[in-house]
Amino acid sequence: TRLPFGYCKNSLSPIGLVAREIFDQDLKTYGYQITRYGATTGVELAGLLLKWSYDHTGFSLYQMLGSTSSPENSIREDEERKNRAPEMRYKIFLELATNHSRVRRNDIVTALGGESGVIQDHLRSLGEMGIIGYERVEQGKPASFYRIVENTPERKPTEFKHELSLSHNVYSFLQSDQERKFHSTEDISQKLSSQFANYDKSNSRMLRSRIAQICKDLERQGYVEHKKFNAEFRSEITLSDEQRVRIVSFIELLNRFLAGDEEVRKEGRDFAQRVIIDPTLFSTLMLKAKEASPHSNQQSREQINFDILDIFTEFPEITASEAHTEYNERMGRHTSRDSFGFYVHNLTRQGLLLSQHSKHGNLYKVGPHTK
Repeated sequence: TRLPFGYCKNSLSPIGLVAREIFDQDLKTYGYQITRYGATTGVELAGLLLKWSYDHTGFSLYQMLGSTSSPENSIREDEERKNRAPEMRYKIFLELATNHSRVRRNDIVTALGGESGVIQDHLRSLGEMGIIGYERVEQGKPASFYRIVENTPERKPTEFKHELSLSHNVYSFLQSDQERKFHSTEDISQKLSSQFANYDKSNSRMLRSRIAQICKDLERQGYVEHKKFNAEFRSEITLSDEQRVRIVSFIELLNRFLAGDEEVRKEGRDFAQRVIIDPTLFSTLMLKAKEASPHSNQQSREQINFDILDIFTEFPEITASEAHTEYNERMGRHTSRDSFGFYVHNLTRQGLLLSQHSKHGNLYKVGPHTK
């Protein structure tokens, strides 16, 4: 019951779409009503965005624009608009849609003049949700990624030394990727460990080392190619054809609206009216919003802790980043690294997880008294 009221207070009122009205001064009772600006521009934009969402069934407005309700008193009044997620996402999309060269996180930060951490959080979230492709090499992490070449030799590759089975499985995994994405040795190791029980899960670093040698050998034979980040390129943002078409359509729609295109504004008004009078359309959009909402799909803390501990039990001595990737794949959700890190920190503080520092970062395993 508080969520719509909270949006009026934290999101719609500060930008003039609704206005607060006090009904009873003594009882401190107040509410909100739409402003003239909200009844015209606000409704038109809302209808236009809902139509875009309705036409793009696989993606929600939450995924595209992020959270639109700012916490109360979290930012100064003069920063209210600048730091809002939807406007920052729009600027990022606009930069990506008009830039066809190799784009790094630093390029986006420089172009937008924003805070590096804020922009990185947006890029990471957009990447996790499949809106863009985003890869970033963390400090101390391997920077090599491999994928199958477009035209592989007709002959079968020879196995690396005595690694016949592993060589075959690594090549089969890379060959099965129809989109030809780049995969790190960590990605390949985790995939194969989850598929084949005979691989030693207690020594993941040794398995990654063997996989790296096999990938290098496959590259030498002409079956795979690799990219390697360096001091200049520690991150890369990419767009597939499908991602670019989706983002460009979104940007073009908003640009026409911002330019005062009467045709597109009428389109927004008409669709908003349809949403109001058509119960089927309304319920379809509400269901889509519910399925995309992190609030309505939130699990209990106990269940999340149980699922995280289950991963560390199955894969002892792995990093939080590796466990985060495994968690999202298992749960079929896009939990942020910050949220996942919060749970790992609490489990460590309670002694349910043990942390050990290594050159690859902190490695975790379940505590001896964890049931």
